[in-house]
Amino acid sequence: MNDGFFNRLVFKTLVLLTGITPFKSICQEADNLVPNPSFSEYKEAMEFIPQFSDEHFTKNVAHWYSAVDPTIPPHFVTPYLKPDLGQKPLFADGDSIFVGLILGLGGGVGGASIGVELKQALSSQKKYLVKMRVAIPPISRKSRYPKVLPDNFGVLFSQDKIVATTQERGVIALKPQIDFSGTPLQPFRWIEIEQVFQPEEEGLKFLTLGIFCPNPVSMSFNNFYRYFIDRVSVVETELDITPLMPVAVIPEFKPTPVYFSTGKTEIARHKTALDSLVNYLQLENPEIHIQLTGYADATGAENSNLDLSRKRAVAVYEYLVKNGIDSTRIKVKWGGEINAQPADQMAKNRRVDIALLEPPASLPANEPPPSIPADWQSVYRFSAELEKLKNAPFNEIAFTCIGEYEHAVAKSGNSEPEPVAPEDQEALKNGIQADAVSYLVKRAEQEKIILINEAHNRPKHRAFVALLLDSLYQRGYRYLGLEMLFPADTLINSRGYPILSSGLYSQEPVAGELIRMALETGYEVFGYDANAQEIEAARETWAAKDESFAQLADFAQEMNARDRVQANKIAEKMKRNKNGKYLILAGFGHIRENIIGDWHPMAYQLKKYHQIDPFTVDQITGDMDMANSPFTPFKHNNKSLIILQAGNQQPFSFKTYDLFSDAFVACFDLQVVHPKTQAGKHGRPTWLEWHSKREAISTSKFIPSNTPLPCLVLAYKDAEDIRQAVPADVVELRKDYSPLLMLRPGKYNVLIKCVTGQIFTKKIITE
Repeated sequence: MNDGFFNRLVFKTLVLLTGITPFKSICQEADNLVPNPSFSEYKEAMEFIPQFSDEHFTKNVAHWYSAVDPTIPPHFVTPYLKPDLGQKPLFADGDSIFVGLILGLGGGVGGASIGVELKQALSSQKKYLVKMRVAIPPISRKSRYPKVLPDNFGVLFSQDKIVATTQERGVIALKPQIDFSGTPLQPFRWIEIEQVFQPEEEGLKFLTLGIFCPNPVSMSFNNFYRYFIDRVSVVETELDITPLMPVAVIPEFKPTPVYFSTGKTEIARHKTALDSLVNYLQLENPEIHIQLTGYADATGAENSNLDLSRKRAVAVYEYLVKNGIDSTRIKVKWGGEINAQPADQMAKNRRVDIALLEPPASLPANEPPPSIPADWQSVYRFSAELEKLKNAPFNEIAFTCIGEYEHAVAKSGNSEPEPVAPEDQEALKNGIQADAVSYLVKRAEQEKIILINEAHNRPKHRAFVALLLDSLYQRGYRYLGLEMLFPADTLINSRGYPILSSGLYSQEPVAGELIRMALETGYEVFGYDANAQEIEAARETWAAKDESFAQLADFAQEMNARDRVQANKIAEKMKRNKNGKYLILAGFGHIRENIIGDWHPMAYQLKKYHQIDPFTVDQITGDMDMANSPFTPFKHNNKSLIILQAGNQQPFSFKTYDLFSDAFVACFDLQVVHPKTQAGKHGRPTWLEWHSKREAISTSKFIPSNTPLPCLVLAYKDAEDIRQAVPADVVELRKDYSPLLMLRPGKYNVLIKCVTGQIFTKKIITE
């Protein structure tokens, strides 16, 4: 597995999700000839609606289909990007679902249209109002926002189903009867576009929507970008056949107070208003800060009302943060009792006021944001639930979070190794195996900074890094940089443990234990990944200075800008703290030391722009005994190995191919291959025992035998906040599977969640 860099993107059809509950669109009226006009009906009931590619769109979305020939090779597009790669949270036009038509510059194959069979054929004796809503997605770059809809963006009615072919480069080679090209667009606004149409022939029963090209051979991709579509309707009308101007459908936002019932802190009644606030802050004004001020009425005790006003303010704060608003943009205050309203309007005193603020230089040091109880039940879910969500992004990561490591690897795919170049075969044949930990610890004495990569779905890689912590600390390493850690969690070093909002991949228990062990050892941990605003700024600056960079595909620009920010943050950290040495754990491809296609990885940029030459360690994804593996002669070894070249005793690194990942060319200083993952007597992978302090704990000691199965068992350190901490270990007990917990010595609170919905806790002590 790697971070997935794509040299080109093509138009794909996606269903994009911002919520779970579909909204019944106003277009879904009896006179609308378009079935499923808001894309919220599905051929199979789904608890979670993933983001679909062309094939899955046709397979799952009721009535609609991708108007692209299925023989056109599929490509990965934005559903598989990490959320922090410049993609701001998605937004919807009042409902949960909409369709995205996406084009990446370059390539040569499109796929820019979707289609549907109307409820009845159009009549040449009638006129029809054709209407839809269009928006520019938040991932669009400010300097590249299209000002208008592109040429031949429109609707085509036909007697038969139309599907673009490979020969047509995936774009329908016809001119649409309804042409919306040139329609002005407004960034982060849905607009409503409509035209009146009267057919010239009978029997038009198929509607195809998207971007067309009468001459695909000469078409240029350079002016196309990304567009969202929602609420498609075709209704009979008596209006004249004249184009109508687009109308913006989202009004300016004005913050209104959030009101509460007597003695309550629940905000369920006001979620719609708060969702509007979220959209306003995320999409229209990403720099605006807000202040929340909680109040209570004067009907109770003064101290109780002060606490109640605090809880109300925090409840609103938590909702906003949970829905994607950066906590550093929110200032929280509470005022206790207030008598601003007369007694007969006391309900208006039970409220949280929302005020818009200019962004401060920094938050006051004495006003840290309150803690954020995250929804652990949405992170740690039963494996049966996850199986139903197999098309969901990051599904394999969710399996790692409950200790189902084999499922995680299977979900991401595990290709057979490619043939190894002859020179590498010879080097391996004569190579000398050496213990990876011993070699790295000794080599670390010569280095200032070590970069190690990980596959995010293989916690074994994190367990290997944990093995190095003590020895590297003794050799002067004081800083652990983690791509998985959100830089916004500035309290992690003082808190002493990660919480669910510390990062996505850090929600996995082995990652959580790695962070705890580093902090206990004395390391300062820090996140260095880039957020959307930082990527945008880096991309703008780079494009302004380098014309060749400006010509790259948008995704290539985003990847390079992200790695530029990562390298800059690490270099700045090293500049401020010159005494200690640095250990960095990065996503798979970011530690490559040379350019791969159009990608300039973080390690390459660290070396080129900051004159910092890291020692890079690649953890090979496959195991020693994988079929056809060149490491087969070493497969009986139970330790992680490196291979030393027979002649000069230098570490071996594939010069022509990384056999379990992409084609590289001497990208790393060292490659580590791990032993086969085997189940120990406790039902858990043996690599969980690499750190000798872990002890196997039977759940039968504290879980009654009549407990309904399956059940999730989550073990939390006793001193940590169980509402938001990352657990030290998680297992799922099933009728045929009773794995043991693997815990370091100490006191734990164990939370047990049954499939029936029951939740209870137990305290345990490990020796």
